[in-house]
Amino acid sequence: TKLYFRDAEAAIVVYDLTHEDSFKKAQKWVQILEEERMGCRIARIEIVLVGNKCDRADEKTVSTEEAEEYCKNVGAIHCEVSAKENIGIDNIFTTIAKVIHH
Repeated sequence: TKLYFRDAEAAIVVYDLTHEDSFKKAQKWVQILEEERMGCRIARIEIVLVGNKCDRADEKTVSTEEAEEYCKNVGAIHCEVSAKENIGIDNIFTTIAKVIHH
């Protein structure tokens, strides 16, 4: 799997806001990316952690504050979206473009 992001400038890691286990699995992917970055096997890579299903706020098990605090600690960007309702999807790619451009 490491070959997928070897020359990547950005990585989007998606988790389900309604499933805490999904958030924990996403954290493992972020850790893999960080290990590769620290081992100089990949150049600086911007990590965007995306919480999907923001349209189901009443079912959220991962709070925005928890995810943002985690992202702050690992140097990632956090976004919440709804793929179903097309909420915030454009923002992910706009954010990545801005960060990579600078």
